[in-house]
Amino acid sequence: MYFLNGNGILGDDDSLLVESNALAAMTLMIALSTPAEKDTMIALVENFLIRHESQEIN
Repeated sequence: MYFLNGNGILGDDDSLLVESNALAAMTLMIALSTPAEKDTMIALVENFLIRHESQEIN
């Protein structure tokens, strides 16, 4: 969350750009993942960032 906020992805002062449920689910998945799932979690976050960026452009 710190990374996403630091890169302006979470939102501005007035509102979140990411739905709370989606953010909570992603955070829990990462927190509960095993070290063997690291590549999967990285891919999840990358996919999330790519989709978010493409939605901002449209």
